[in-house]
Amino acid sequence: MVLRNFAIEVTKRFLQEARRLLRPGGQLVLTDCIPVERLAPALGLAHALGGPYMKQVSGPVDMRCSLAGYRTMGTAVGLSLASVDDVIPAVLPTFPVLRRMFAPGSPSAAFFRAGVWGLEAAVRLGLLRYCILTFRKLEA
Repeated sequence: MVLRNFAIEVTKRFLQEARRLLRPGGQLVLTDCIPVERLAPALGLAHALGGPYMKQVSGPVDMRCSLAGYRTMGTAVGLSLASVDDVIPAVLPTFPVLRRMFAPGSPSAAFFRAGVWGLEAAVRLGLLRYCILTFRKLEA
């Protein structure tokens, strides 16, 4: 399962539904870009200021959920965060490919390329991690 940068409210509902569907001891694996704890407040401000525009361009993207946030949400719905695997080394080569994907001259190409540059910079600076999260359903 892949879940990536959905609004925190959507993510919580997703985790609730996943818990309902999992057998006791069952696992849910998802991926997401996760900010380091100190970056989450700044992303909250960026979300508040640019969220409506981002929603028009790429749908409801939300990068505010930290690892602690995932852990808290999981626990609240009966899922334990069993493991976190940072896969940044495998993801870094994809940034140049992403920048080339947008046709020059399209209205949003420059915006998307700038966004990819920003994302790559945040990853290289250690501010964002791309992680595989494994949740386990707690026994009832």
